[in-house]
Amino acid sequence: MGEDEEATLRTLTSYRKLIDGLIQQHRGRFVNSAGDSVVAEFASVVDAVQCAVVIQGTLKAENVTRQPERRMEFRIGVNLGDVWRHSQILGSGLAAGLVPFHKLSQWLAYSLIEPMLAAGIAVTGVDELTGLAEYRNGGLLLDLKLVTPKHDAVLTHAYPPEAEIIVEWRALTVALLDLLAVQVRHHLGVSAEVYPLAKILEGGTWRAGRRIAREKRPDGSPPLRLVSDGTVF
Repeated sequence: MGEDEEATLRTLTSYRKLIDGLIQQHRGRFVNSAGDSVVAEFASVVDAVQCAVVIQGTLKAENVTRQPERRMEFRIGVNLGDVWRHSQILGSGLAAGLVPFHKLSQWLAYSLIEPMLAAGIAVTGVDELTGLAEYRNGGLLLDLKLVTPKHDAVLTHAYPPEAEIIVEWRALTVALLDLLAVQVRHHLGVSAEVYPLAKILEGGTWRAGRRIAREKRPDGSPPLRLVSDGTVF
């Protein structure tokens, strides 16, 4: 850039027009920009990844038409959020192998129900929200032996959120919470409308999971140890 700042800025402006146009085509929204960087938000992870692939292909073709000193290459990263890979998840396309949880977003959705009801807003389909892939709920399943590890050694190590053992544990938690809800309702003789999953989580699995964890371990930590900064769990 130091050799010809004006030419570099013209090239950057030209490439930015291409990038901005492709972001719009893929249902993206421009968020911020600083220098040669761009932050954009998309309606889905699939849209974001498809846009990134198209941008790289378009810029590669554009570079071919320019002299080597006038070419530009951009690195693109896609924030998947609380979505992780597992080798046993099959499928095709960009979502193959991905397991979505979005626990904090789900928690926020649950937290908004009571204020909305208090404001006189009708809230329906509450039981269609998924269970929280959270270590209190999942810890309860392990502590009560509803879920048991194939090898006890897995309980002696700490794992990052992306480790397959953690992804599998969280996925089992979501699935088994639904089955547990059916059993609890059957025992109480109530319907899903009267006793949605939200009530089972708050009054049952989450609270019980926390209490039992404290009884079994002085620090109240989950039975399967994980390394987390609080943004996932």
